[in-house]
This record gives sequence, C-alpha cells and structure tokens, in this order.
Amino acid sequence: MTTLSILEQLISTPSYVDATNNEEAISTLIFSMLEPLKGSWNMSTQTVDGNRRNILVTNSPAPEILFTAHMDTVPPSPLWKRNPFIPFREGARLYGLGSVDMKAGLAAIIQTLRTNVTTKRPTAALFYCGEEYDFCGMKKFVETTTWKPNLVVNPEPTDLLVLRGCRGVLEANIIVEGTAAHAAMGGGANAIEITMQALADLKEVLARRPPTELGATTMNIAGIRGGLSMQADALVIRPNVVPAFADVTFELRLADETITFQEIEGLLRDHISRAGGKLIQSQCRFLVRPMRSPSTRSETDEQALSQFPAGDQTRCGYFDTQLFVEKTPSPCAIIGPGPSLNAHTADEFVDLRDLEQLETWMKSLLIEKMHY
Repeated sequence: MTTLSILEQLISTPSYVDATNNEEAISTLIFSMLEPLKGSWNMSTQTVDGNRRNILVTNSPAPEILFTAHMDTVPPSPLWKRNPFIPFREGARLYGLGSVDMKAGLAAIIQTLRTNVTTKRPTAALFYCGEEYDFCGMKKFVETTTWKPNLVVNPEPTDLLVLRGCRGVLEANIIVEGTAAHAAMGGGANAIEITMQALADLKEVLARRPPTELGATTMNIAGIRGGLSMQADALVIRPNVVPAFADVTFELRLADETITFQEIEGLLRDHISRAGGKLIQSQCRFLVRPMRSPSTRSETDEQALSQFPAGDQTRCGYFDTQLFVEKTPSPCAIIGPGPSLNAHTADEFVDLRDLEQLETWMKSLLIEKMHY
C-alpha cells in the first residue's frame, strides 16, 4: 500500500460532520490500515460521542514522540467543479475534499507507522474527531491522557514551514437590548448601532496593547442580526422602527494569554451601557490559549526541525493541539504540506511533492539514534 493509495482512500471516505455523516467510517478505515502494528503496538479507540471515536496507537506507555492528526473535514462546498470524494490527480496535485487539510498529514503518519513497526523509539499517534467543529476529540483525549512526549508533531498544512507557536482564539456571542422607537421621531436606542460601536471601541482597546512575538490580538465580526424582536425561529424587522435587539457572534485571535472572557465582557458591558443599551446575554463559545512551544530536550529533534524554515507565527490559524500542549506542556511542531491557503476551498488539492518530503522527514524521526 503506497502513501498515495492511502490518501486516495481517505479522500474517498467522507468525514465531514452533519446530521447524516461523521468520522465513523474513516476511523474504521484508519484502524484497518494500521493492521501491521497489531501484536507489537497497543491499539485502542476512545469513544467521543456516540459512534465517533479517537484512535490511539503506541509502542510505549511513555512515548517520546507523538503524531497527531484530525480525521474530520469541513462540509463539501457547492462550488466544487468535480466530485470532492473522487480523488483526481493532475501532475503533482491531488484534488479532493480534505486533501491538504489534513488527510495528506493523516496518510503520512499512517505510512510512517506502517513502515516503522519495529522502531525502538517510544512513539505514539492520535487520530481524533471534531477539529473543524468543536474540538470534541482533542478535548476527550486531553481529559484522560498521561502522555508527556518530548515532541508533538502535527502535520496541519503549513507549506512545509515549522510553527512552534500560534495565537489562541476566543469565540463569543452577545445579545444587546436597546429601546424601540418610531424611526422618524429621533428617539430610542438603536441596538445594532450601539453593538457595532461597542465592538469598534473594543477593537481599539485591543489594538493599544503591546504586540507579542505572536503578533497582535485581532477581531473578526462573523455575523450580526437585529430587529424589533428576536425569536428562535423568526427575526422581526420593521424599517420604520428603531431596532431594539442585536445578536452578534465575533472571534478574537489572542496573542496575549492574559486576556480573559470576563475582561472582554466587562469592556463591552461598559461601552453598551454608556450608549444607552443593555448587555442581556453573553456567551464564550470556546477559548483556546496562545501556544508557545518550548524547545525539545533532544538536540537530534531540534536538528530535524531545523531542516525546514520557520513559519510566520503572527499570521497562522490556531490548532487544537494547543489544548494538549497547554496541559502537559510538551514541545510541539506544526508542519505539513501545502498549499495551506487552499484549505477549506472548493477544488482543494495537496502538493504531492510536499507530502513526499513530509513523510521522509517523519520517518527520520523514528530512526534509532541518540535523542537525549
């Protein structure tokens, strides 16, 4: 079984999550692909939610190196020009949903393990659920694991650049109440305008914070709705009435680990109150702290990581491997194939030349040598 054939099978197995589909089929496939490890490696599954499960394999109760990769993908976009679940090769490109994010990384790990069953280096791998949705797989793993590896390798798409840190993320939702009034009379308190100004003020406050080595904390307003009243299944809009409610979802990319949701909530509450509104509901949907990975304890591993250029930590996304690093903390390297900007897009593809380099490098980590 070649790495390419492994990747093609992974792409052909839908692993997006909705009411009719999840990671069950791909986890079964991956477990079968790891058949050569049976007998000499411990192989287990971890129930996450219903039939969704993580896969854990290791040749040691105290692994020195841990490979991690999520099995899920984003849902297929209607903009695909070809079937996203039928792999299509064009030169060094292999097209398919999840090809670069991150089934190529999955394939590299699977083949690395299949071809290094007898490695003497204490090694483990985690294949997990839910990265693109709610981090449920990584959260479940972090709750129970006792592993403290010397190096965590996560082959998310990075264009073969090494990331040793990245900003965190805070996603929140707020509902603001204003005062309805006849639009022609000049009264009332426009909940939408109050909310947008409060968010603009918050953005200015965050911009005044000194940047860190991870860059600046930034904001993205992801969605807003408002009107005269809001119900679960209907939004009442009257163009001749000042809107009394606004509902906003926003995200912060955190460069400063001292920022808390309580601080953000307090700042918004103050700004909204001064403008004549009221913050009636606020929710932190999730919070992942910034990651600053320490150096490994192995000169050999550091030399291996130096084979690739360092990536720009101020412009990358977040990775739920941060949850594990925050608990342990273990040194971590995010390095995977490209093109990274192609992730989550219609007609996604992976550069197979990157995949070949990544696999060769992963295998070199398992060669018996002095790592300490």
